[in-house]
Amino acid sequence: MGATTYHGESRLATGGMAAVMMAVERAPGGIPCLVVLKRLLPHLAEDSDTVQDFLDEARMMAALHHANIVNVRDLGRDDTGFYIVQEYLSGENLRAVVAAVQENEMAVPVPIACRIAAEVGAALQYCHRASDARGDPMNLVHRDISPGNIVLTYDGRIKLIDFGVAKSALRQRTTRPGVVKGQPAYVAPESLRGEPVDHRADIFSLGVVLYEMLTGRSLFLRQNPAAVLDAILHEPIPPARDLNPRVPEALDAVVSRAVDRDPAGRYPSAGQMREALEEVLRSVNLTVGPRQLAGWVQTSLADARRTRIDLERSVQRKAGVIADRLSRPTNDRAKPRRPAPAPAPNGSSAWPVIAMASLFALLLLLLVFVAFLIGRAEANGPGMAGT
Repeated sequence: MGATTYHGESRLATGGMAAVMMAVERAPGGIPCLVVLKRLLPHLAEDSDTVQDFLDEARMMAALHHANIVNVRDLGRDDTGFYIVQEYLSGENLRAVVAAVQENEMAVPVPIACRIAAEVGAALQYCHRASDARGDPMNLVHRDISPGNIVLTYDGRIKLIDFGVAKSALRQRTTRPGVVKGQPAYVAPESLRGEPVDHRADIFSLGVVLYEMLTGRSLFLRQNPAAVLDAILHEPIPPARDLNPRVPEALDAVVSRAVDRDPAGRYPSAGQMREALEEVLRSVNLTVGPRQLAGWVQTSLADARRTRIDLERSVQRKAGVIADRLSRPTNDRAKPRRPAPAPAPNGSSAWPVIAMASLFALLLLLLVFVAFLIGRAEANGPGMAGT
């Protein structure tokens, strides 16, 4: 049995630590499938701290198994360096979704926003309570809940990705005091103040994401880092309902509690925030499941979906999983070609043969008609002689 190999790599994105590639996985005895390779950038391969962080991320994610968290399949190393193998998600991150919606002068519908936040809340509840293989608490805090790390798939799933800066007991390196992790505009106030950070920091970040989905407005994004810090710590937060009258009062209350600057004022757990969002959906008698979410995403991102399908097929052709369309036209695969008629001998035309056959049939018909007339005359002969 050979080793698992990866083919047709194409770049999806590049971050501060790794390049994200789409590829086809070929496993011994398995069916080739699309996966994501998160490759440590080559210039960081000699940085022992960065390598340790990368390995810690892989080890931590491999211990997580939840429907709303991207699945890690493997950790490896080749001539290029270290890589993490993750399940491939055919979809777009929430940042791209919101941008596409805003470009069309639309907003994320209230029920869809609630469903997205509720499913991320379910993922966080699992993370915050997760244990390792020995049953020891992981004490995990994601610390980077932002639209770029939430993926909506075209078949209606919601996945939390990128645990690169997560805090966990599984990490062999701890963050230095005073170092802020995560996207600045989504960081909890206590982190900026240098105070201890727990799972409630993720609840704050999720509240900011929900606020932005409902209002179409970035809550704390400013022109420079200092202004972002000041906005998170001091600027008033207008109710979401003031910017979008479609937001029910009950949902506005959920958002306000989630983004409370005092951790004690927030929901005690992500699970309780999720239940509050589910109650909002029940109160307006709305059901949003994978089918409804898939329909909305596919409609909102029709162009992006076509581009994504083309990229998937390009990677598969590059890996040799499917043949190039130029060498095997779709029509040729769909319909077997009818065999062409055999040419006449020596390449001559078929018309002389047809003409000869027609003439022979005409002569035969004439002979039959003459025989009919002779027979009739013989039958009527005596009668005519006696008249």
